Amino acid sequence: MDRGKKSAARFASIGLWLFLLLAGPVTAAAGPDAWLVLATDGSERVVACLPLQSGEPFHLEYIDSIYLQPVRESFVVEQGEGLFIIRVETPSVGVFEYLGLIPDEPGKVRLRRKLGDIRLLSSDYRTHRLTVSGTDIRLKGLGLGGVPLIVSVLTDRQSCP
Repeated sequence: MDRGKKSAARFASIGLWLFLLLAGPVTAAAGPDAWLVLATDGSERVVACLPLQSGEPFHLEYIDSIYLQPVRESFVVEQGEGLFIIRVETPSVGVFEYLGLIPDEPGKVRLRRKLGDIRLLSSDYRTHRLTVSGTDIRLKGLGLGGVPLIVSVLTDRQSCP
């Protein structure tokens, strides 16, 4: 090989190694900050596991069984701090009263309340939907009516079960 081609080959080889060295940490950093895990209570059977990014809201939507009105609850995971409920939206004043919340503006309450696992209990999950990063999961069929579904968050880059 002539000198120019040797230099080009060496440069390409060094470039490839640098790329591989740097791409590994960048790729790992691009993974999810946490996992949203949906499991059935009792058997703890995991029915869904979705990636979450810190600060990106996810939503639970349902029809309130008492007031028969739509409700949208928004949650966020803050890295190093945990899971928070940040907003509740519904056209029903009765739902807000039942939840002990006072709307900031018509139909909305903004808050920042730290949570543990979210325990959902419904006699029928047909109106329940979880939306995470644009992915909708209808809860009907994932759990039996009257059996709680548990929404939990795995952090610290744990893998999904």
